[in-house]
Formats: sequence, C-alpha cells, structure tokens
Amino acid sequence: MAESGYDHGGASITDAWEEQAEGWIRWARTPGVDDYYELYNLPNFLELLPPPGRRTVDLGCGEGRVSRTLRGLGHHIVGVEPSAVLGRAAHDADPTIPLVRADGVAVPLASGIADLVVCFMVLQDVDDLTAVCREIARLLRPDGVACTAIVHPLASSGFPDPGGEFQYVGRYLEVMRNVLLAERAGVEFTFHSAHRPIEAYSRAFEAAGLVIRAIREPAISDALVAADSRLARHRLLPNFLYFTLGRVG
Repeated sequence: MAESGYDHGGASITDAWEEQAEGWIRWARTPGVDDYYELYNLPNFLELLPPPGRRTVDLGCGEGRVSRTLRGLGHHIVGVEPSAVLGRAAHDADPTIPLVRADGVAVPLASGIADLVVCFMVLQDVDDLTAVCREIARLLRPDGVACTAIVHPLASSGFPDPGGEFQYVGRYLEVMRNVLLAERAGVEFTFHSAHRPIEAYSRAFEAAGLVIRAIREPAISDALVAADSRLARHRLLPNFLYFTLGRVG
C-alpha cells in the first residue's frame, strides 16, 4: 500500500530493492565504495543512540551491517528485513543475530518488545510511511526510543526528476519517486526511494503516536573535506537527517 498522493510508479520500492539486492550487497561490502556510510553517516548516527537496553530492533536491517555494529557495541539485537536475499546475507554474515523476514508494516514481534528501534536509511525507502511509523510505535516500550536516519529532503529533492532535469530544491514540497544510478570504484547501484518534505515525516510520526525528541543534521568535518574535496558541499547542505522519537504519553 502507498500513502495518499504518492505514485510509486507501478512497482513498490520494496520490490525494486529486492530485484537489486545482490547489487546492494556488493555496494555495502566492497571496501571504500560506501564511504559516506563509513566516514560520515554511521559515526554521526551512533552518537545519537542510547546505551544498550533489553532489546534493540533493527527495522529494515538489509544485509546486516548496522546490526553487526550494534551487536559489537553490546546491543541485544533483532533484525527485521523484507528481502529474502538481503536477509539471507545478513544471517550468513552473523548467524547469532536473530532475524525476522517481514515487511515494516507488519512485524511478527510482540508489542512493546524494544527499548530501542533503529531505522537506519529506511524510511525514505518505504511506500507507506505512516504504516511503518505505526509499527515502530507498537514495537516500542512506553519509555523506549526510536532513532531513524534518512536522506535529507534537501538532498533528495534534487535527485533527477522524471523529466530528466536536476532541480536541487525546485520540487521540495512534492512527494515523488526517485531513481538514482550511482557508481563508485567500479561498483554500480541504482537507488530507489521516495522524496518527502520534512513535514510529511512529522505528520506520519504524529499519526503513529510518536513525538520528535531530537533532530540532527550532521555536517562533514574539516578533516573529511581535506581528505576528499567532493564532500565539501555537505558543509553547506546536509546529506542526512536524523530523528529521535518517543511514544506519546
């Protein structure tokens, strides 16, 4: 199901990611390819997380790299992933991490199971944002928190639009499907996602009974810019946006 006003182009984003799952595994696991993740995104995101509690749910865990990192930091982790290929890759990389194959709108885990729900670079890749947010709220304990990371809407509004133009903020207020071919170090991957303005995320959180406790827009450090000048634009415009969420009441 897709949210009102959102045209997913005839195939769900989940299906598109399943079709390209093997490509994502290569992208995520080839050293130096996903340097945004290694040097910029993940280190900043980890600073937002609370200490390990009773249970952490990694919703949309993909091939498992965040789950493995959190396990190493002491989290009692359960991964949730709709893709059979990505879920199998996550299990093969670390069979000791429990994994549930499920869509984010219907997770077969008990309500209130999680002190922490991690949703890292996932919410821009779902077709029904409000339904996934409701499931996040259901999984949380009353005093639990969810930490999410998304492509910053300032960045996703500038992906190539269906007409082939590059409009950096020209279509910010629209909800639209994005398809972006990326290549780095000889590895290619086509990202499928949805651009939504920040208000769309806020409204989905409200509808799900979640409140925003913190917002972060991580900036690139001077050291990273000195090492790779192509990262310099992120000193002016952030590439990622983080939310810490809690349940209402």
